[in-house]
Amino acid sequence: MIVGTGARAVRLAGVLSRRGTTIVGAIDDSPQPALLHDCPDIPWLGGMDRLIDETVRRHVDQLYVAMPLRSGFDVWLRTQAAAQRLGVPATLEFDLGEIDARAHLVLDRNGTAALKCNQHPSQQGLQALLKRALDLAVSAMALAVLSPLLIVIGLWIRIDSPGPAIFRQDRVGLSRRRFQMFKFRTMAIGAEAMVADLPTIDPHGVMFKAEADPRVTRLGAWLRRTSLDELPQLINVLKGEMSLVGPRPMPVWVYDKVTVPDFHRRSSVKPGMTGLWQVTGRQQDLERMSARDLEYVDRWSLSVDVQVLLKTPAAVIGGEGAR
Repeated sequence: MIVGTGARAVRLAGVLSRRGTTIVGAIDDSPQPALLHDCPDIPWLGGMDRLIDETVRRHVDQLYVAMPLRSGFDVWLRTQAAAQRLGVPATLEFDLGEIDARAHLVLDRNGTAALKCNQHPSQQGLQALLKRALDLAVSAMALAVLSPLLIVIGLWIRIDSPGPAIFRQDRVGLSRRRFQMFKFRTMAIGAEAMVADLPTIDPHGVMFKAEADPRVTRLGAWLRRTSLDELPQLINVLKGEMSLVGPRPMPVWVYDKVTVPDFHRRSSVKPGMTGLWQVTGRQQDLERMSARDLEYVDRWSLSVDVQVLLKTPAAVIGGEGAR
């Protein structure tokens, strides 16, 4: 027996009929024409006050509630209470799409259920395991193969200008958590303190790379053009703070200046060493970069990650937008 007579009840009746289930009737305090018109062989049996009597009289062995969550939850509570008294199974049928496209039910060992919404698919279940496995395998292999190159670049930086070879900076990662991102140092020591003296570096208030930045060392300029300065981030990937593919991790001071709510959706996935923005020109424009990042978040799949990884070498060699 179905509790409800609207469009959801019609869809449910079709599913049950295809399974060979016999539907004895429908219960609804406010019967709607949908079920009665589309399924005339399913009779309306009355309101909720008839639920127990009709369930017993018609030997019902399964109750289905097919109503919108907002208006039907009280009906569900009444139905499951009646079903418990009668010892009849009851099922609440609803469309997760009316809550969110990324909603799913989780059952725990204690028999309780939770409705989770908005968790990005790359952060749950088998897909999360596969993405992490790809990150671990590629980053570990790359670090092993490239270790001689990393050592040479590190020594070259130390010879080229005073200061450490590795630069660490607080960035915004998954769920807006801060982490220290590693890069080969491409600027003179104290470069961050010089921003106030270089107003042309940040003409729009949020972008953070200039056409000709006097703080960048000679070697640093070459490392940036070739993107070799990004290689130490393989350590961040190995640690789980970043992924191979994802939105670029924003500096904290840039992130704090953005007031557009949708922008924060980029933090629903791990930041990446490469992404759609990097393989489509790397325009130094926050709006365009954000659009690419959100496109990645909304379109994400493992195949998209693989496609971005395959396109990255050509983007690096081309050097378009690299600064």
